[in-house]
Amino acid sequence: MTSQVDEIKSKLDVAEVVGDYIQLKKAGTSYKATCPFHHEKTPSFYVSPEKQIWHCFGCNEGGDIFTFVEKFEGVEFGEALKILAQKAGVKLEVRETQTETRAGRLKEILVLAADFYHKYLFTEAGSEAREYLKKRGLDKETVVAFELGLAPDSWDAILNFLKTKGFAESEIALTGLLAQKEGKMTHYDRFRNRIMFPINDIYKNVVGFTSRILPSAENDPKAGGKYVNTPQTALYDKSRILYGLDKAKAEIKEKGFAIVVEGNMDVIACHQFGWKNVVASSGTALTEGQLDLIKRHTENLYLSFDIDPAGEIAAKRGIDLALEKGFTVKIIQIPEGCGKDPDECIRKDKLASSKPGEGGSTWEKAIAEAKDVMDYYFDKYLLSPDAISRGQQLAEKKNLSLDEKSKAVSSLIFEISKLQNVVKQGHFIHVLSNISGVKEDILFDELKRVKKSLPKPQFDRRRLGEGGKDERRANLIAGNTRHDLLSERMLALILYKPDKFNFIFQRLKPEIFSKDYYQTLYNQFAEYYNKNKTLDFSGFKAFLAEGRFSPACAGRGEYAKLLDKLALFGEKEFDLLAEKELDKDVVKTADELHYYFILAKRGELGEKIKQTEKSGDKELLKKLLDEFNSLIG
Repeated sequence: MTSQVDEIKSKLDVAEVVGDYIQLKKAGTSYKATCPFHHEKTPSFYVSPEKQIWHCFGCNEGGDIFTFVEKFEGVEFGEALKILAQKAGVKLEVRETQTETRAGRLKEILVLAADFYHKYLFTEAGSEAREYLKKRGLDKETVVAFELGLAPDSWDAILNFLKTKGFAESEIALTGLLAQKEGKMTHYDRFRNRIMFPINDIYKNVVGFTSRILPSAENDPKAGGKYVNTPQTALYDKSRILYGLDKAKAEIKEKGFAIVVEGNMDVIACHQFGWKNVVASSGTALTEGQLDLIKRHTENLYLSFDIDPAGEIAAKRGIDLALEKGFTVKIIQIPEGCGKDPDECIRKDKLASSKPGEGGSTWEKAIAEAKDVMDYYFDKYLLSPDAISRGQQLAEKKNLSLDEKSKAVSSLIFEISKLQNVVKQGHFIHVLSNISGVKEDILFDELKRVKKSLPKPQFDRRRLGEGGKDERRANLIAGNTRHDLLSERMLALILYKPDKFNFIFQRLKPEIFSKDYYQTLYNQFAEYYNKNKTLDFSGFKAFLAEGRFSPACAGRGEYAKLLDKLALFGEKEFDLLAEKELDKDVVKTADELHYYFILAKRGELGEKIKQTEKSGDKELLKKLLDEFNSLIG
């Protein structure tokens, strides 16, 4: 197992793994980001490609690629191992195969079902479905790429097929492929005579299906609804899945923005004709879980929802949540008469006969002319319909009555209040003042009032660790005194610049550090340095893993975590310092550390002196007083 872990680590870079989940920005030799494990506005999360570690200086979490995936995905090590092995292209050689776990068996059932439906589409029975997909403008390559399929017109086709593969009816039912007969314990196929769209999670695992009835059965009352979807299961949570994200994530990063549409066909049409940074919310308003998935790859969001009341309501809910999460939001508006959704717009535009990216198509222009969400709201509340149809922003005002104007201004202030950036708030208040004729100071006063009335966002206490065991441990390791912080700074300096260690070791004794685990680590530094005449991070970490620790210390795991933190702290703090500045920092930290050691020692002696005075032991009192006076502040 250890050799396979090492093999996976050798094939994956920590910055690339973490970068698949959150946006990283270069910071010297490291990368930084806002921490995904606690709420913060200033980035305190750092990743070191050189040392293959990550650490957050806000919540004190840290580790390697395995600990990151475990914590982010909320899984145990075994599942993190599978995720990373798949990413690295490493075949795991373990006794307990994936099919021997419940989740693994459910995943295998869904993969077999998707393959069954896909193959059935290309049989003689699939001619109507293939013709329908062709009329919708999809070529065979796209049908294959999205693994579209067809469910037979049968009550038990998938049930019987999966039974022959060794799966019990009860576990097949757990995938959502079956529906239960009313009042009975038996099941039947949920999907019958339907075109099948497999839904994948971000790792390309099939987790569910959405389906559309064949055109010939649309008027059959026994056929069920036009669309039937997998219900909530152990693997499928609609609020945490975006259709097409597994195929779109790389393009989203490259393009720098994600386009969110409503339907699966919108995604497929966009991908076929070159817009591969498109995902679907599957007909619902964007949820917090879906936005968290998108934010792993970009903070720029383009929304395109159907031109109908339901689509507008869905867009509004998604916009509000996206703004709360700090996204930059733009609205794509398809011109009237050009289709109600991207799929229809693309097909009407006959893009099959032109190449995407050359300009000229209605959908391409709609993306290029997407409006900032606030411009969209200004158009909606204050501009004339003619100005909107001509694409003019903030130009011709509606002829509003005083009451209408007051309501429009109030609505816009409410929307402005949701912006997380105060500069943007100020900009749009200025614009609103120019258009409405209401003085800016009046509008700012109203903005303050509205912001006070807004409910404060509720954060996940479990992720924040509020009041819990993890928070207390983080405070213990991080330290909350100046002496603790200086101890960590000096240890970080040693790791960052080991050629200064001889100089430091001559000046500082272990007891000068604030806590026993800092003192023990300092001694370990000295032992390793004396043996190897250097202090390389990976070599020392291996040495530390094999070492013995005193009973008073937290243990190897905590030391490894502290070491990672110190290493990243060094890169964060000292990367931009010149050699002379670094030398000054070493001397200054050593001097200040000595000063706080004296203060702490005097405090301890002071308490002992008080107790000795009460006991009347004059000899001990004199000894303590001499020791106290010998300490130079």
